[in-house]
Amino acid sequence: MSLGGNSTQNIMTYTINADLPPWLIVKWAEENLSPALSRIEGVESVSLAGATPFEWVVTFDANLTYNAGITADDITSALATSQSENIAGNLTDGGEVYTIRLKGAGGIDLENIPVKKVGERIFHLR
Repeated sequence: MSLGGNSTQNIMTYTINADLPPWLIVKWAEENLSPALSRIEGVESVSLAGATPFEWVVTFDANLTYNAGITADDITSALATSQSENIAGNLTDGGEVYTIRLKGAGGIDLENIPVKKVGERIFHLR
């Protein structure tokens, strides 16, 4: 409950179990459950909690990348850009305004993420 005139209170908690990897359950909840609950009139906010975060560990040959003119920062930047979300604009439909967001390439296809162009050659994570 918050103070200062406006009071908010958690009124519902969902527990989701499935025979899927935790990250896939979280992805489903973010893409399906949260947006559906957020559209309900009177719902101020929806938050997900309890999911175990995952991390990527990227190992590369430092000598090989150095000789190609690629740095660890180049690789980090390419990964971050591939998963970033950008606002492309707004769409108005029947008085409703929707924000159009573009996110990366859609899926996680690490091998095909372009890292850097050196000369006429484009290096990927492969």
